[in-house]
Amino acid sequence: MPKNNEQKKNKKITIIAVVMGGIVLAGAGYLLWQKSIKDNAREAARHVVVAPVPIPYIEEPAPVAPIPQIPETEPEPLPEPPAPPTTTMEAPPPAPVPVISPCEQATRKMDSFFTHLDQQEYIAKYALKNGSKKRLSLIAEKLYANPPVVMRETDDIFSIIKNSAHFYRVLGKDNLMLLKDVLDHETNDLEPIMADFYQWLETEPTCDKNSYALHLPVSSLYEYAGFFLNTLGGQSYLFRRESKIRMLIKYYSVLIIDQANEKGLNHHGLDIRAPLRSTIDEMEVSLNLTQRETYLENLLVMQAKYQEKYGK
Repeated sequence: MPKNNEQKKNKKITIIAVVMGGIVLAGAGYLLWQKSIKDNAREAARHVVVAPVPIPYIEEPAPVAPIPQIPETEPEPLPEPPAPPTTTMEAPPPAPVPVISPCEQATRKMDSFFTHLDQQEYIAKYALKNGSKKRLSLIAEKLYANPPVVMRETDDIFSIIKNSAHFYRVLGKDNLMLLKDVLDHETNDLEPIMADFYQWLETEPTCDKNSYALHLPVSSLYEYAGFFLNTLGGQSYLFRRESKIRMLIKYYSVLIIDQANEKGLNHHGLDIRAPLRSTIDEMEVSLNLTQRETYLENLLVMQAKYQEKYGK
């Protein structure tokens, strides 16, 4: 009986041992199977070939023809672009500037002088019926109608006396006092006044004969230019005047004789060279003429002309 129990006991141990060994073998086999799967996966990944990504085909552009060379020429100017339309009202064109003729310019200056005179108190005392322009025009006409002696003055004493009192004898006391007052009161503006009168002298021949009341013909003024520069009576009158008035009268007398030479009106045959030299000498040392340099320049040009023509 005991022997059978021992046999049963040994049989159980054997079964347990076999079961345990099977479990161990099964676990070892599972581990080996897992390792084999991992090794096969690595090997498969090593031999995987990645397919290249296809690149789309791009057609090459056709070759471009070379740009033809254009010969170098001046480019034609582009046409002016049209003016943009304006919505605002256009301004009217400027009014034309009136053209003033030389005659009108000269007479306006003369009228300005006579208007100035008529507004002065020293002129008012003469009670000029028709204004200073009319009175001075009548004085000029009287002087033209009674010229002084210019040639052969010293042939007799009577001619010298007549020339010495020429203005008083022709004009009378009132007219002579009027002229003296004008010279005394307008001495500061005498240069532009005489320039305006000389401009009218030069301009008048081109104007309508009856365009102005005061006439200054070269042929008549030539007689008085010769009187001042070539006679004892004229020289004595100049030396009684203030130096500024004396030099201006001499200067314009020289210009008038020069005009007479140019126009063929020097019928007395007056030689301009001596008075020209004396006028230059006197002006060169003068300090009371505003336009002295201009006067001297004109005189020196004139002197060179006559020296070239006649010598010294």
